[in-house]
Amino acid sequence: MTKPLIAAAHGTRSAAGLATMHRLIDLVRESRPGVEVDLCFLDVLEPSLRHRLQSAAGPAVVVPVLLSAGYHVADDIPSVVSAHSRVTVARHLGPHRLITDALTDRLDEACASDADVVALVGSPSRHPLAGADLAEASADLARALGRPVRVLALDDALPDALSALAESAGRVAVAAYLLGEGVFHDTLRAHGQLERASGRLDLAGSGQLGIIERVRVKFWRLGRPCEGLHRHDRKGQGVCRPDRSRALHVRP
Repeated sequence: MTKPLIAAAHGTRSAAGLATMHRLIDLVRESRPGVEVDLCFLDVLEPSLRHRLQSAAGPAVVVPVLLSAGYHVADDIPSVVSAHSRVTVARHLGPHRLITDALTDRLDEACASDADVVALVGSPSRHPLAGADLAEASADLARALGRPVRVLALDDALPDALSALAESAGRVAVAAYLLGEGVFHDTLRAHGQLERASGRLDLAGSGQLGIIERVRVKFWRLGRPCEGLHRHDRKGQGVCRPDRSRALHVRP
């Protein structure tokens, strides 16, 4: 029997962002009829992953609905799952060529093909795995576009970084490496207003990233536990850890 899937999303107070998460889960359910697929959250909203696992009656697979491996993937999820020996953890969603395809679509929709430089902006996690994932996503996007892509973090330095990039290179096309609407996307939109008003910036993906039709394929594959992951942590507990040698190039 196929194990139930538990989608662990970050959580957001944005109605549009929450609608994106629910739409993704609905698509996964349509793709895998007969498989139980539940949604829980790592922050902001309930039910939490801890609460959901407390009610788990048997084996299950936790799928982190996150684009990059930050502290939630590396620390929080393994910590919660370690108390449940029959629960395994799949890999998070990115980087992946399906997400890269969605980013190129968003850039096309924003008419950014004639921009002088492309920047990929992602969430500002300080975890080294998050930075490595964002760099890999940028490299994948650069290969798809056939041109260099700059990586920028969505932090307080972003407005100055965008201005400096526009001053030195010209028109900037910004691809938002964000799964859906929420605080980070609102911040990115606000940071880009001045440059957009000056005609020096095109913001691709001003709504949701628009990957749910593609991500459901990746999510479907991630229902198989520990693809590209180590099964145990250093203490021998049943926790999956990212294996950087394998996990960056999962293909559907």
